Amino acid sequence: MKTTNSDDSNVKILNKDIKKISNLKEKNVFATRMHNVNLGILSFGLGILTLANTWFQYLVVTGDSDPNKIIPFQAVCAAIQLSIIVIILLKWIVDFKTIKVALFEPTETAHLPLLWLLLVSFSTFLFQLAGSDVTGDPENKFLFMFGQILWWIGMIPQILYFGFWWYVMVKNGKFKDIDSSILIPNIGLSVGTAVPANMFANNSIYSVIIPILWLFSFLMYLLCLVLILWRHLFVQPALSEKLAPTIAIIGSGGSLLLATFYGIGVDAHNAGTDQFYDKLFGTNWTIFMIWMLFIVSTMMGFIVYMSIFKYLFAKQFNPNMNSFTFPTAISAGGTLTFAAFSGDMGYGSSLINGLKIVGLIQLCVSTLIHTHLLISNTFATGYALSVSPENYKLDNTKIKKYYLNFLKD
Repeated sequence: MKTTNSDDSNVKILNKDIKKISNLKEKNVFATRMHNVNLGILSFGLGILTLANTWFQYLVVTGDSDPNKIIPFQAVCAAIQLSIIVIILLKWIVDFKTIKVALFEPTETAHLPLLWLLLVSFSTFLFQLAGSDVTGDPENKFLFMFGQILWWIGMIPQILYFGFWWYVMVKNGKFKDIDSSILIPNIGLSVGTAVPANMFANNSIYSVIIPILWLFSFLMYLLCLVLILWRHLFVQPALSEKLAPTIAIIGSGGSLLLATFYGIGVDAHNAGTDQFYDKLFGTNWTIFMIWMLFIVSTMMGFIVYMSIFKYLFAKQFNPNMNSFTFPTAISAGGTLTFAAFSGDMGYGSSLINGLKIVGLIQLCVSTLIHTHLLISNTFATGYALSVSPENYKLDNTKIKKYYLNFLKD
């Protein structure tokens, strides 16, 4: 039977339509799978590289002859962080409807700037890889420049988003909805101050921007801390079961501010551009601030460690358990920072050695937590990306039940 040109044309059109429908179905499946990826893995991405950087800090503080031997471990953690950045960027692209809804929810929107925060965190690793020669200039100028570009790409959206978040918070927020996650936008600003001494060289603009940014984030931290404590003491003491693990975030702000404050002072001094820093804070005020931040971070850290066994090893995986990663890592960093400060001030060796031991214990605990959550997040994210959406409601296996909170049916 002969076919006419018209029939051939119709067949081609039909095949083209079938291909379009098939592609649309595949696209919807992929979009649904990305929808099921929880934003909680961003917290883990921040924590894993911070953990590696804190191990590097431990080697430096304890006087190890070759602290750079930890760089391969840092590189692995940076690769994990980078993979999380890629996954969440895809989620932003194909599942922006979910992101758009979250933008105007006071507690949900606080987690969104973590994506840009991860870029800033990754840039600090590039700064370390860039190194510095005897003159203080970066050995690898390309890595250093790329790190600066990433720093700005991460910081500009964070600063803009910080203002937007407060707008949403004032407009739609209620005291009963406040939890420790309101510290996240402020943490982003604080992490942005962790830049190397190279960026302070030649009285660059960073020698003015960074101390001011730190001071602003410190004042906002105090405000957020008052709001959180007020909510728990006078408005609604208990958090929902799902949000309960986010209490751990309260332990990160003080330690982060301590580490960055000390780091800014040291870097500015090493670069010879500490005049503005000294004018802003002064020697006596600097000592008081470091002691105060250490006391606050210790008190808040106690809350984190008291919460670990209550929430971390629950029967059902909760993506908010990732809230334990960064606070435990940076808490160890805060302790080691105070140990370094104590050495600078000539405090007793017993105190300094004791702080180093405490910092090591904190690092070991944080490493165990990250290992546990790395396995959980890998299974949960892999499950969300691999199982067909139509099978979610039919699947009643144990793994589905365990990761129920991770998946959004």
